[in-house]
Amino acid sequence: MMTVADIFLAHASQLGDTSALVADGHSLTFRDIGDQAAQTARVLLDLGVRAHDRVGITTRRGADCVVESVALWMIGATVVPLDFRMPAVEMATLVAEFDLTTVLTDRSMGLSGVTECVRDAAWRAKIAAASNLPPEAPADPGLAIISLTSGTTGRPIGIALSHVQFVLRTNQYGRVTAGTGQTFACAGLMSFSAVRNHAFGHLLAGNTVRLYPPLMDASEFIERLQADRVTNTFSVPTMVRNMLAVAAGGRAPVLPNLRCLYAGGADMSTEDKLAAHRLLTPTFLLCFSSSITGTCSILQGDDLLARPDTDGRILRGIRVEVVDDQDNAVPEGEIGLLRVRSPAMASALIGGKGRAQGDKLKGGWAYTGDLAAVSDNFLSIRGRSGDFIIRGGANVYPSEIEHAIMTLDGVRECAAIGFASKREGQEIAAFVAGDGLTEDRLVRHCRATLSPDKRPRRFLFVNALPRNANGKVLRKELVVQ
Repeated sequence: MMTVADIFLAHASQLGDTSALVADGHSLTFRDIGDQAAQTARVLLDLGVRAHDRVGITTRRGADCVVESVALWMIGATVVPLDFRMPAVEMATLVAEFDLTTVLTDRSMGLSGVTECVRDAAWRAKIAAASNLPPEAPADPGLAIISLTSGTTGRPIGIALSHVQFVLRTNQYGRVTAGTGQTFACAGLMSFSAVRNHAFGHLLAGNTVRLYPPLMDASEFIERLQADRVTNTFSVPTMVRNMLAVAAGGRAPVLPNLRCLYAGGADMSTEDKLAAHRLLTPTFLLCFSSSITGTCSILQGDDLLARPDTDGRILRGIRVEVVDDQDNAVPEGEIGLLRVRSPAMASALIGGKGRAQGDKLKGGWAYTGDLAAVSDNFLSIRGRSGDFIIRGGANVYPSEIEHAIMTLDGVRECAAIGFASKREGQEIAAFVAGDGLTEDRLVRHCRATLSPDKRPRRFLFVNALPRNANGKVLRKELVVQ
């Protein structure tokens, strides 16, 4: 069975000295990746790593993540990316929960019951001395990757992808624009699945990948994209908003030569989508993607200008349904639970003990845990299934409230949540960030735009909403006193 490593070995032969990866002060060609991965694979085999073993990779260096992933795929082992910032106690919990046999790490973490391979001078010398002849391909390789995700729902789950599924999932990122010889760049860590998927997608397409430091600010990011003549980039919405602040007041896009500025990982307001198209680049693209399904919809170009209030047009070949809690399809335009069937959907979910909500596989469908509506083949995400508010026995969807409040001048961002009420079961509170706002203005605006059962009973003013690294609002931190 062909593995992802076979594609890299083909690139090593066919693309040879073409620049593949520029990261951490190092530049690797496709031949370099093939050679170093083969050397690493031989050292790992000598340590007893075998096909189907689950091996953790924790590092701040993108080059190590790429080379070691390819090495593990040569063996037929399964890659489990881990965040290097994770405390040792949490790392030990994940090692046990996901049955890891080996962890490749920048420093010893004192993990028990697992082989730790520390990237010190001795380790690198051992790899440098090994043969660069690729080991014999495994007859029965394991999963390509188990990508850990918790989102905003609690305990991590592992998104299991076969080699074919991994290639299908990453393929679209490397070929989102036509042509060869493209350069992709982003600022982020390879432990973040979106960065990893985009980077591997472009490498598998034969493009050059540049990984910038994750803490790079928006101004420097824009400058580097221009200086390095980058053709494609990925950013989370938080970075896009920071880039908009840099570009504010300009009359022309600051990145006119980009073939694609790909954004995803969290929602964006209608105003920010249009501003990104106008001030950053007309090739701005926003996707809706789920860890369990891969990308489902894309909003770009004329679609963005015509339907900026949506999350884009559903991709061809992706089957999307919106259903009620009994799995019955709801009428077009109505809100329900999103479920998807796609070529790149996960083959299995691993772990997630005690996790009540979020991603699920059921009856051949991937349930993303999102509330959504579909109209004219455009997808609109309306929140998470656990976020809706039950007020007086009626379901109220936070996104409807938030979209209404966002139309008031001066509002930058808003989040609606439910809080306990003896009379109604739950009442509605709206957290609002903006300029020149008063409670009276908000009350009058909501009376004009929302039905009585959807109007917030409390308004709380904040400087900014709490968000995770992707830009998703952390609703659990919005506690009404």
